[in-house]
Amino acid sequence: MTCPSNDMLMTYEDITTSPIGRRAEQWTTDFLGRLQNDPAPSGATRRLTGHFSFDFIVSTKNGEMYPLECNARVHTATILLPLDRIASAYDPDRAIGDTIVRPPDGLAPRSWIYNDLIMRYLPQIVGSRATLASIHPCLPACKLSTAERRKLEPSEELWKWRVDPTLVADDWVPFLVLWHVWWPALLVMRWWQGKKWTRVRTAWLMW
Repeated sequence: MTCPSNDMLMTYEDITTSPIGRRAEQWTTDFLGRLQNDPAPSGATRRLTGHFSFDFIVSTKNGEMYPLECNARVHTATILLPLDRIASAYDPDRAIGDTIVRPPDGLAPRSWIYNDLIMRYLPQIVGSRATLASIHPCLPACKLSTAERRKLEPSEELWKWRVDPTLVADDWVPFLVLWHVWWPALLVMRWWQGKKWTRVRTAWLMW
């Protein structure tokens, strides 16, 4: 699962069958295998359970993949995984690598629609980079030409079909409240108070 490096815009796309996806999976499996075999400080055998989330970045200069960090928590990219199979991966009796849960074939990329409207589409409408910077400091970097978009992997094509993970048929309330109540209320509050903001998250503003 991957997204182009961007401070604000997150689009997750399945790349498990691509060369870089296979490299990341193999690196993770090898690392956890070495960690499993490395005794704890007490000399006891490690029992790795729970969830590890590794972040990698691929250099556009040399194509090398670099591990950035490991978070002992669930990563946002799990929105690409089938929920009914995630729980089975936590079985403490399974060995490392016995259960690898991957996205189903043909899964559409996941992207948050109102992030897209601001960070992906607004820069295509507003011509001036100075105006974009006055709206948000990250916006000028999002103003890409068609040629620049075609060079990015995964795809940054404007009209590619993407699915908002907060919009699900059997529970549409989070989508409604998050984008039409919570975000607008936060932004209006910051504007009314004359305060700047750098990013909006689902629970708070960063400034």
